[in-house]
Amino acid sequence: MRMVDTHETDVLRGQPPAFTSEAAAALAAELFGLRGIASPLGSERDQGFLIDGADGPLGVLKISNASEDPAIVDMETAAALHVCAADPSLPVSAPLLAVGADPAAAGGFEGLRHSCNASFGVCVLPSYL
Repeated sequence: MRMVDTHETDVLRGQPPAFTSEAAAALAAELFGLRGIASPLGSERDQGFLIDGADGPLGVLKISNASEDPAIVDMETAAALHVCAADPSLPVSAPLLAVGADPAAAGGFEGLRHSCNASFGVCVLPSYL
């Protein structure tokens, strides 16, 4: 996963993603095959959306801050995959493979590029329902 065209290198000062729920739903469908309604989940420097289908939650779409080091985004994915492989009984959402366009090419706020990740096996807290 790679990011390009970022103006700020400090993730805490960089502009967070500013996708609408509709745009997030379209990205989830195009990139990961998750077809449903996107509901925003709070985040400080990234953007997260719960993707709900007709039968309940399908997964979570995470749109990383364009200023995030690509190695950090890759490490987060690798860590989740490792935990899922080491102990599948742990409540960790498994990353999904992209089925569409490059997940690192999602356009966003002020022309910045953001990486997208998605996972399934979602543990949804009641406050998000």
